[in-house]
Amino acid sequence: MARSGISKEEVRIARQSILSRGEHPSIDALRVELGNTGSKSTIHRLLKELDAEHTGHLPNSLSEELGELVGQLANRLQQEARAALAEERGELSRQRQDQQQELRIARQRIDDLQAQNQALTEETREAREQARQLQQQRHQVELTNARLRQAAGDLEARLRERDAQITALEERLDQARLAAAERREQDLRQHEEISSQLRGELRRHQDELTRLNRDNERLLTEARLLRER
Repeated sequence: MARSGISKEEVRIARQSILSRGEHPSIDALRVELGNTGSKSTIHRLLKELDAEHTGHLPNSLSEELGELVGQLANRLQQEARAALAEERGELSRQRQDQQQELRIARQRIDDLQAQNQALTEETREAREQARQLQQQRHQVELTNARLRQAAGDLEARLRERDAQITALEERLDQARLAAAERREQDLRQHEEISSQLRGELRRHQDELTRLNRDNERLLTEARLLRER
């Protein structure tokens, strides 16, 4: 929105700025330089007052020479400004390229980190699944160990019972062996006694047989003698 009440100083600064760019300070150019403010008649009036002030203070030739110098200086400043602007734009372009390169590197790094994060997430999931399976296996092993310990305890109890039974059997076997040995000794003693008795009777029978044989021979001899008479 255009504003009113522009000052002569603003018009002077605007004209110098246009002259410094090597352009003609027309009323339209001045109005644009002033931000499209002020009426053309006001700008024309203030511009005439500025020209009158310059005309009242300086000769025409000096004013023209000064204006030419100002124009040359403006052109030089404009060229330097353009060069500086071009250099600055080049630097900004290089910085923008560097920033774009850094941005591409950062995006690639982000993609790599996301891929790594996804891989780590998958590895974590697999590790958790393996841990769950190992926990289940551990639980099964603990159950199996408990059953084995119970079976081992039962087996040890049966072994102790069997050992007790074997010990009792050994004791009975020892007692039976001792009794059998005693019976054998008794049988041997009885056998020896019977054998001794039988040998005694046999000797008596043999003695009786010998006696009978001698008596028989004697009787035979006597009978033969009797026949011979």
